[in-house]
Amino acid sequence: MNPSKFIKPYVSYKIAHVNLTLILNLLIAMTLSACQNEDMGEEPSEYSNLSEPSSTDHGQESETQAGTSMSSPFPESHQQNGNDEEDIEEEIEDPVAEVQCIDNGPTQLFLSADDSNSQASPVLARSLIQQKRFVPAQSMRTYEFLNYADFDYAPPSDGLAIYPEMRLAEGTDAGEGNYQLQIGLRASQIEIADLAPMHLILVLDSSGSMSGTALRTLKSTVQTLSRNLRSSDRVSVVKLDAEPRLILNHQSVNEEEINRILDDLVPNGITAFGQATELAYEQALTHQRDDHKTHVILISDGGANANDDELEQISAMAGTSQQAGIFLMGVGVGEGFNDGLMDAVTDAGKGSYVFIDSADEAQHIFNTQFVNLFSIAALDVQVSLTLPSLWSVEVFYGEQISTVASEVDTQNLSYNDQMIFNQVVSHCDPQAIDGSDEWLLMASYTDPISGERMETELSFTFEELMENSTPNLKKGSALIAFAEGLKSLFPLRAKPYQAPSSIIQEESTDEDPRSRSEICTEVEERLNQAQSSLDEEDAELSFYQDLLGTYCQTITTGQAPDRSCDYKQDASPRQAIGLCDNDRFEEDQILGILGTSVAVLANLRDGSDAYARQGCQLLAISSGDIYQENKQEGELSSQQTNTILPRYSVAERVSINRSNTFDMTQYKVTLTAPEDAQSFSFDFRFFSAEFPQYIGSEYNDAFYAIQEAESTNNRAPTNISFDAVGKAIEINNNYFASPFHPCSERGTGYVNGGPTCWLRTSWPIQGGETFTLTFSVYDTGDQIYTSTVLLDHFKFHKDPAVGMTDPLN
Repeated sequence: MNPSKFIKPYVSYKIAHVNLTLILNLLIAMTLSACQNEDMGEEPSEYSNLSEPSSTDHGQESETQAGTSMSSPFPESHQQNGNDEEDIEEEIEDPVAEVQCIDNGPTQLFLSADDSNSQASPVLARSLIQQKRFVPAQSMRTYEFLNYADFDYAPPSDGLAIYPEMRLAEGTDAGEGNYQLQIGLRASQIEIADLAPMHLILVLDSSGSMSGTALRTLKSTVQTLSRNLRSSDRVSVVKLDAEPRLILNHQSVNEEEINRILDDLVPNGITAFGQATELAYEQALTHQRDDHKTHVILISDGGANANDDELEQISAMAGTSQQAGIFLMGVGVGEGFNDGLMDAVTDAGKGSYVFIDSADEAQHIFNTQFVNLFSIAALDVQVSLTLPSLWSVEVFYGEQISTVASEVDTQNLSYNDQMIFNQVVSHCDPQAIDGSDEWLLMASYTDPISGERMETELSFTFEELMENSTPNLKKGSALIAFAEGLKSLFPLRAKPYQAPSSIIQEESTDEDPRSRSEICTEVEERLNQAQSSLDEEDAELSFYQDLLGTYCQTITTGQAPDRSCDYKQDASPRQAIGLCDNDRFEEDQILGILGTSVAVLANLRDGSDAYARQGCQLLAISSGDIYQENKQEGELSSQQTNTILPRYSVAERVSINRSNTFDMTQYKVTLTAPEDAQSFSFDFRFFSAEFPQYIGSEYNDAFYAIQEAESTNNRAPTNISFDAVGKAIEINNNYFASPFHPCSERGTGYVNGGPTCWLRTSWPIQGGETFTLTFSVYDTGDQIYTSTVLLDHFKFHKDPAVGMTDPLN
């Protein structure tokens, strides 16, 4: 998403957080989460005033503000630095207090809501909420909730139709002179039989990270898609792993052929995104025909090693290819899929992006919306809104807005589809609104058949618009309230066993002072109002109403236990990482100082993404005192004996100089795998105060997960956690500085160091096999500068695993 500038004619832009709400009284009547200690007598209301750094801590500030996708109008240093929040507030608030109405005439604004088929955020939110998990603020793109929804805009017989609706702004958007304006741009309607013949190039990710749920979802998605193909359609398949290759070359296929290809997909190796995409575009250009439409469909969990150069390469290929009628679509799958990378790749390729979490969703996207996905009614659509004098846009719930046309990307619009633009407009002097002033909407686009540039425009007055009914606007505003509410609630999520207040960093002040109950109540009211305004019950609004009730309970009482046995505050280390009695636990051993270098926590200090991923708590092991303020003074009071070091990393022998290791802390556990297990996995984050100052030096602190099993190197101690190119998890590791896995260290005590994001190691095991895992962290070269690893969510799987460590979303 390219940054855009927004220039108001007479006042500085004011960011307004749009936050939302449900009734906490309802929650208090519910059963408290198992994550709350009964002995402590905690009530949900005790969490209502808890807060932590705002969602701007999560590496994508412009994605988490009100009007989520609009770039900040402030200099880039303020956009990127969460520590400048107070300065930003001053820059916003002071000019607003001095506002004077200056008549500079009408203002033309250019708008973009991204590709109308970019719809990943609401499906990701639904999936996480149904699992009773927290929804990351930075993955919620508000305009995608509008893209995903159905609106009742009548399709034109030809070309495009424009539908504006306006009413007084409500909730946190309310204010003197503030009005909510929604614009629907609707294309005409066609049937599948009307589609031109197609060539689909399927790029199917079969890398190691796809094992299990992700690969099953990929297969069901391709099967659903293939059932709508016609005899005139052609399919090519590129297998995406460490060495991408073409496995089907421009053929007409039936269901049997598709199933044969899918059966041959076995997860293996890393994900070579750039090579696979280049191969797909080469295939598309080779077989390009004027009477066929060509679509490159990338289905992946996004667990790739793509970099900025590869994104530029994809962008260049997509730009050239789209001129030739070749279009990119990204399909995200899997529990740990990388939303940031998939969004970046499809943005670079000017394509749509969806997330599939189930066979039902695959049916909805690739059956119900088949025409939307594989047709083009208008190319390079540019929408402009001309405001009368003294009117401005206060909040824009789209992707880009600017007074300069070249700063807003054009988008494509499919048949059977619409673009939705929702914004808050304001008059500088509400008492002097001239209801007869003319407003102008214009949509210019390229006809995909003739190549001619076309225009559709509509003029209207304020009085005319305010007299009309607004059913679509009410629904759109309710969905915005829901999406913005998720973002506002994320910083307020429950942290049931808070670290001692003496070691929690001072919390940042958030622009939204409301409690969870106030936010939830407002969102509920907006959904209810939209529902009651309709003649018939809206199924989508009903579903969001149910989701809201579930999520407000989760955000108040904590994430679901998920078979956890760590709900009591005195949970053991094995319980904290998710090992319950029924996991055939044999024994465990702590080689460290319990309460100092080994601790069971709900959250690392007050870290914004350092909380338990499964159940209520996690295990932290450290080369220093976990609770010590100064991470550069990490020497432990005693050194451990009987520790082990790996002799192998995967199948390669390694030699580690024990005399150069210090402050080693280990947690060792022996397990027997269930008879039907083929693999296991665990999640972790690694933090080090050595980063980035000592990259490439001898002070390369490290984390090892050491397995001893007959099925792996005949029980020789083997490190099973490493990055995509085989490097151990240390400060020289690729996962510390990936642009597509930006993670905040704020609140963890490692602000002057660095972390990885959450990673997941998956490893094969024999059913019924007894094996030992030793989680180890230590200093290299000296005894100072602490490193810490968080461990959680150990789980056995019936699916096989290649043996990989992949970033999680």
